[in-house]
Amino acid sequence: MTAHFADFSTDLRVAPTHGQMSFAGGTYIATPRGEVRIEELSAGDRVFTRDSGLQVVRWTGTATVAVTCAEERPVIVRAGALGHNLPENDLILAPFHRVLLSGDVALEMFGDSEVLIEARHLTFLDGIERADVAEVTYHHILFDKHEVVLSNGAWTESFQPAAAEPRGVEAACRDALLALFPALVELGQGFEAARRVVVPAR
Repeated sequence: MTAHFADFSTDLRVAPTHGQMSFAGGTYIATPRGEVRIEELSAGDRVFTRDSGLQVVRWTGTATVAVTCAEERPVIVRAGALGHNLPENDLILAPFHRVLLSGDVALEMFGDSEVLIEARHLTFLDGIERADVAEVTYHHILFDKHEVVLSNGAWTESFQPAAAEPRGVEAACRDALLALFPALVELGQGFEAARRVVVPAR
């Protein structure tokens, strides 16, 4: 997985993992230039966020990974599955990528008007299912803090180092992240979630 940092000129590598916050290639992210494919975003680009207005992308990464079991299959959120035009087009996410759930559904299920929930936990909803693919290319974007961004017209999270699997980040990349964000004592610390994170009752 190749990663690019603002203020860093060296290409860094992140080990492919299915557990990180990842958008599939072809996802459109809302920016001042209009909707831009995530694979075309770079460190230094500006993106609209729900909480902080325009924010600068500090890091981007991409990886193509083989899907070897059912649990690793990405999740397709069909157009309109989260409400009217939410998303506007089918949205493909890594299973652990979190989606902003809001309104009556969030209130009824979790007692909060807005929550973040992993895509894999939403397959009970009509129009949300696992994709039947053998391989997928994922993309990450990182800001100065955890943000919620518009992806294919639906609100979803940006990359959150605190929630990433430490074993999925190589030493050089981890060191660069720490240099870029001194508040991170280690990859598993810092970057508080932009919303309450929930897990459905089983």
